[in-house]
Amino acid sequence: MFRACAEVLQQQMPRLGDSMVVGSLWAFAVTGVLPSSLFKQGCLKLASLPPDKARPLLLLQLFQAVTLLQDAYSGSGVPPPASLPPKLMAAATRQWMFSNRRSPGWRPSRLQAAVAAVLAAGLGLEVQQEALTEDGLFSIDVAVEWKGRRVAVEVDGPTHFTNSVPRSLLGSSLAKQRCLQARGWAVLSVPYFTWADLAQQQQQQHNAAGVHRL
Repeated sequence: MFRACAEVLQQQMPRLGDSMVVGSLWAFAVTGVLPSSLFKQGCLKLASLPPDKARPLLLLQLFQAVTLLQDAYSGSGVPPPASLPPKLMAAATRQWMFSNRRSPGWRPSRLQAAVAAVLAAGLGLEVQQEALTEDGLFSIDVAVEWKGRRVAVEVDGPTHFTNSVPRSLLGSSLAKQRCLQARGWAVLSVPYFTWADLAQQQQQQHNAAGVHRL
């Protein structure tokens, strides 16, 4: 199915607007499907896009799509099949960095703080919330070191999952995990519903213990 979609997009590429091209590359990239010919043709079409005319959302999607493509080829010895003009990629990177910047007074969610507290108090780990990868491109909800490995603990709330049951991580969240892994991090996802179930079980055990003491 993906191959057929890619072939149709390539045929229609000359008639597609910039937003449609970027959206298509982003959609393929976040699912982990990276047709080299589609990305090559798409990046060639976008080469004439003036960076100062591109909308923020377009730049964000473009950054993610190209970064996922580059990460997929990282360490393989094979160069990525497509790239953007330096000025356009620089504009996309600046927009990405700006969008990830935390405002003054920002605080982590209650769920993230609770997970960090358990890792610190329960397991005795040194935790760092909202740590950055070495290239400064991606933030990590809770960063810890476990048995010599760097572990990115991603605390995934409702907006990271499909509404359907069984709940599944959205493609954008899975794409972030791949980006973190490409930068040397092991990734542990903590879904909000799993954490809630554990908290409920713990409360039930606590209540049962109290009854037995009566």
